[in-house]
Amino acid sequence: MLPLTRTLPRRGVTQCKSFARAATQQSRFFSLGGVPALTAVQGRCSYQPQALNRARVQPFHASVVRRDEAETTTPPTEPVATDIPEPSTPPADFAFALDIDGVVRHGSIVNRYALPAFGHLKKSNIPFLFLTNGGGYSETSRAQTLSSDLQVKCLNDLIVQSHTPFKKIAQEKILPPTIENPEPRPVKTVLVVGGVYDNCRKVAEEYGFENVVIPEDFLATWRMKHESKRRFKTNPPTDYWPFKRLDSRNSKLLPVDAETGEPLPIDAIFVFNDPTDWGLATQVILDLILPPPNGTEDASTLISSTTRSNPPQLFFSNTDLLWATRYPRPRLGQGAYRASLEGVYRRLVEAIYPGIDPQLKYTTIGKPSQQTYEWAEERLVEHVGQKNGAELKRVYMIGDNPRSDIQGALNFKSARNIEWIPILVESGVYKPGQALPEGVEPRKVAKDVLEAVQWALEQEGKELVPQSLILKAEEAWNAQREKEKKDLERAEEQSREAKLKATEEKLKADAEAEARENKVTAEEVKVAEISEGEAAPEEPEAAKAA
Repeated sequence: MLPLTRTLPRRGVTQCKSFARAATQQSRFFSLGGVPALTAVQGRCSYQPQALNRARVQPFHASVVRRDEAETTTPPTEPVATDIPEPSTPPADFAFALDIDGVVRHGSIVNRYALPAFGHLKKSNIPFLFLTNGGGYSETSRAQTLSSDLQVKCLNDLIVQSHTPFKKIAQEKILPPTIENPEPRPVKTVLVVGGVYDNCRKVAEEYGFENVVIPEDFLATWRMKHESKRRFKTNPPTDYWPFKRLDSRNSKLLPVDAETGEPLPIDAIFVFNDPTDWGLATQVILDLILPPPNGTEDASTLISSTTRSNPPQLFFSNTDLLWATRYPRPRLGQGAYRASLEGVYRRLVEAIYPGIDPQLKYTTIGKPSQQTYEWAEERLVEHVGQKNGAELKRVYMIGDNPRSDIQGALNFKSARNIEWIPILVESGVYKPGQALPEGVEPRKVAKDVLEAVQWALEQEGKELVPQSLILKAEEAWNAQREKEKKDLERAEEQSREAKLKATEEKLKADAEAEARENKVTAEEVKVAEISEGEAAPEEPEAAKAA
C-alpha cells in the first residue's frame, strides 16, 4: 500500500481509524481490479488497515471489483510474495495473450485454476501478455493488482488495456487522420470519459496528454461562473446537469487561455472506459460536437469558439457490448454506451439539426481492431527478443468473447507472419452450447483458462501443468469457499441476533412509554377530580334546610 500523504493531528487519529475501518468494510462493494477502494481514506489520514493489506497476498484471495472492471484504488507497491523460482528452462518461441474478465477473473473472484496455470507458465519461461478491453486504471496499477491476484510478477509493458494504444497519440501529440479530418491535427486539450472518480484523467496525464478534462469539470466551471453568488446549505445539482451533485474532490475548472480567458478548445474526446454516469457523459459530448440549436449563441461560456468551428474527434476504446461478472447474465459494456450515444445523436439531429448527417462519426480501437492486436504483438516481440533472445512464432489468444477476443485473433494480419491461434473459454460471456457468430471459429473451445493452457502446451509438446499444483489449487479454493460460507453464516447469525435484540429493546421501550403514559393519565384524572370538587358551588341555605 502506498504511504499516505497527509497526517492528521493527534485529536483526529481516533476518528480517522474509525473512518478507515468503515471504508475497509465497504471496500468489498466499491473497488476495481481486485483492489480495495480505500482512496477516500488514502491521502486524508495516516491510518493503514494492515489486516486488509495482509489479506491481499493470500492465495485465491477473493478480490472484489466494481468493473473492472468490476477494475479509486491504489494497489500495494510492496513485492508480491511468491515461491515460484526464476525460470531455468530454455526460452519458448510461442506466447499467450489472455483476456482478464471472464478468463482470469470472473467478476470479483480469481479463477480457481488461474494460479497453477500462471505459476507453471512463469516457471517454464513461457511469455504471457494480458489483452483486455477493460480499463480505467494505469497499466502499472493493473500489473500490481494481477501480480497480487496471481502470485506471479506481471510486467507493466505486458498489460494492454483498451485505452493503452492512446498512449501513442499522447506521445506524438498528433491525431490520426480520418475521413472527416484527412489532415493530421495537433492535440493539446482532450476530454476523457469513463472510469470512477478522476482515475482516467490521471491515466491520460501519465500517457502524456497536456491538458485533460473530464465531464465533471463542466459542472465545476458552470457553478463557479453562474452559481457562485448563490448560497447553498447543501450541495444541490447544478443547472448544467441537474441529476448529479458536484464532487469538488475530483473535478477542476476547465483550462482557459491565459490571454483571452476563453476556455481552451477541446481537440479530441477519448472514451477510456465505461462511463459511470451515461447521462452526464452524453450531454457533455453532444455539447461539444453539436452547435447550439437554431443557431443561437451558447451562453454557458464553457465551450470555446474554436471548438464550435472545428468540433473534436471522437474515439472509443472498445466495442464490447457485453462483459462478464459473477452475475449470471453478462453486463452492458462500452459498446452499449456507444450504441446509446449513437441513438441519442441520431434522434437529436433529425429533430433540430436537419442539415447535419445523423450518423455519428467516431474512431474505435480495442479488441477486435487491428491496431490493438498490432500493439500487443509489438510488446510480445520486444519482450521475447529482449529477455529470451528468441523469435516469436505463435501466440495463443485465450478469451471469452467470440466477437472481440476470437474474431480479433482470426482477423489480425501480422506484419511479422506470427500465427495467432484463438481459444474460446466457457467461463465468461460465452456459455456452453451457445451458437457462435458466423465466421467466428476458434481453434479450441475450452472449459476454463487451465484447460486452454493445457491444450496449447500439448500442441507445443511442452510439459503440462502438474496435477499436484491443480490439486493444491482445488484445496485452497475449497478452503476459501468454506471460510466464506462460515463467515456468511456468522454474519447472518449476528444480524439475526442484532435484529432480535433491537426488537426486544423496542418492545421494552414501547412498554415503558405506555406505562408512563398510563401513569400520567391516571394522575391527570385524579387532579381533574380534585379540581372539580374544589370548584363545585356551595348549596343555598334554603336547600340545606329543606
